[in-house]
Amino acid sequence: FHPFFACAEALAKASSTTEALLCVLSVLRLLEQNTPTPTVCRVSAVSDTVIKQVIAWTEQNFGRKISLDEVANIFGYTKSYFCDVFKTRTGTTYLKYLNNVRITNACAMLRRGTPVGQTAQLCGFETDSYFIQLFKKTVGVTPKVYQSHKA
Repeated sequence: FHPFFACAEALAKASSTTEALLCVLSVLRLLEQNTPTPTVCRVSAVSDTVIKQVIAWTEQNFGRKISLDEVANIFGYTKSYFCDVFKTRTGTTYLKYLNNVRITNACAMLRRGTPVGQTAQLCGFETDSYFIQLFKKTVGVTPKVYQSHKA
């Protein structure tokens, strides 16, 4: 039962309800699998420094196609574990964070007069239509309207 003590220790150190629930789930998974190897409790071991590195990397690379698998691999995690850790530490999913970074940068480009299609491409969107759809959902107006009012 030694691995369960590691999970109990992580549970005691949990800094949020989500983190605590992840530790409880890991214990349940261990019991279900009858395996003495904790997996999810490692969430508490991921430092804020790693999350800051992920954020810095994202801000430097938002302009290209990014997959969850790629980001997880870069930082040495499985996709599932990376998603759990990122959401636990930031309160949002990685894809929502990435899209917010992209839209924030798109707003700056549009204010400088960069054409909508070029802005979409430079911000890592695969299609102009998805960019316009997400921009309108996030900002409340289309990129063209935003640009005309901010210019």
